[in-house]
Amino acid sequence: MQWFAELHPVLAHFSVALIPAGLLVLLIYRFTWQEWLLNTSLTLFVFATLSLFLSSFSGHQAESLVGGIPGIHDPIEAHEDWAMISQWSALLLSVLTFLYIRFKDSALRFNKDVSYFLVLAGGVWCTFSVLMTGNKGGDLVYDYHVSGSVRAQTSESIQRQSYAFYYSRIQYLIEKNDIPAVISLFREIEIQLPENTDFKIMQAQFLFQQLNSPKEALTILDQTLNLLRDPQSQQYYDALVAKYKAYTALNDSLGQTAVKQRLTELFPKSDYVKTLQ
Repeated sequence: MQWFAELHPVLAHFSVALIPAGLLVLLIYRFTWQEWLLNTSLTLFVFATLSLFLSSFSGHQAESLVGGIPGIHDPIEAHEDWAMISQWSALLLSVLTFLYIRFKDSALRFNKDVSYFLVLAGGVWCTFSVLMTGNKGGDLVYDYHVSGSVRAQTSESIQRQSYAFYYSRIQYLIEKNDIPAVISLFREIEIQLPENTDFKIMQAQFLFQQLNSPKEALTILDQTLNLLRDPQSQQYYDALVAKYKAYTALNDSLGQTAVKQRLTELFPKSDYVKTLQ
């Protein structure tokens, strides 16, 4: 059931929000002693528990869709282990909170402070386990892009995934100062995404900032500006700013003046343009 697998992040986020919220309400109760706060915390814990169990079932559906991704087995196991800990911790927390409410004023009660702090400790532990579960799930999303395998694919979604992959890869290689790999990747992008102006602007900025090649950068920027249809767009602005900086690197005062005039006409309220005046 793919539709149920797609609900996994929605269900998971409920528990991530509800457990800390219930813990906060439980803390406030300690200072106000208003019974409705205690009942509210129990309600939040119960709904979080239900959400965790439903999230676990939907997670198994998602696993059937992404289990073939190379290297993903161990991260999934880690995520599942913390999910199991979280759901049983939340169930225990709900039971402890219920027992505290039921017996805190009865003849069978334990020490009131000790029992309260026992429930509070359970809430702290449950919050930690839920956050760890979310952290392990985040590893699957960021490192293995599992959302792309869980959701039904369209040409648009595949294109967006390509954008994210190339962007993160470029940033990583630049941080590692692997210049040949960056150049090679930009060439690949030119082939795979020839009409994408954002990457062309990034390539131009890389050329004159990292390689001190402003002339080559200007060639790419001129191509970019010809592709852009909206002169009021953020991309058009970014391309013009990059072009101005490339002319600055070349000490080309005529080019600087022309681009500066164009920037002033189109984006007079820009903070960067104001620094040029």
